[in-house]
Amino acid sequence: MSRHNLTRAFVLATAADLADRDGYNAVTVSALARELGVQPASLYSHIRDRSAVLDGIHELALGELA
Repeated sequence: MSRHNLTRAFVLATAADLADRDGYNAVTVSALARELGVQPASLYSHIRDRSAVLDGIHELALGELA
């Protein structure tokens, strides 16, 4: 995947896609960075840690259900 302008929303949407494709447990900061074509350190200005990514996925899912 080519490099994109990273925003928190884009990172979380990509994480949700990764979870849909590979499973929830496959979502790690490293896997997400590979998916986005960036270094893991590049993500930390948008997300705090893996827990924040998983919380963001939950928020997206609840938004879709509402």
